[in-house]
Amino acid sequence: MKLFNELIDYLQFSRMVFWTIFASSFIGIAGFYKTGRFIYGLFIFFGGIAINFIGFLFIKMFAGFSGSMYHSGSRERDHDAVIKGMYNTAEGLKLRGQYSQAEEAYLEILSEYPKEMDARYLLALLYERNLDKPEQAIKEYRKLRREIREKKIAYKYKDALDENIKQLEDFLKERV
Repeated sequence: MKLFNELIDYLQFSRMVFWTIFASSFIGIAGFYKTGRFIYGLFIFFGGIAINFIGFLFIKMFAGFSGSMYHSGSRERDHDAVIKGMYNTAEGLKLRGQYSQAEEAYLEILSEYPKEMDARYLLALLYERNLDKPEQAIKEYRKLRREIREKKIAYKYKDALDENIKQLEDFLKERV
């Protein structure tokens, strides 16, 4: 998906460059024709290109515009909708008892969006409660706890992590 968006941005930027040069050349030719001076036409041609690029860079820096028609809507809304769909898929698989497919779905979320802490927490719960993989659950809980501490994030399940880890460690000790 990221590669697709970058390709769209590149194509839109290329289109903007082409039309800038095309329009500036006509304006430059008009300037040459009007004045009869070749230098004046070149000045208008390059000036038009420079003004268009400066305008584009200004819009890109201050308005967050990517140059792509694909991104003309809110990027966050699209991002949230994609993630929500991925979570719905994972949860649906879990509800149908397809735990290994749900695991794959959570791992896919984490591979595409590594900052999704809820996916890590839900994956750990899946390992703990449904897949009988307490060691994996402990690893995921610890990764999440480390990420919370490093980034100093107020995560909603922060208090439950230490308790979950302790319970699983105790369970593993009793199992041996």
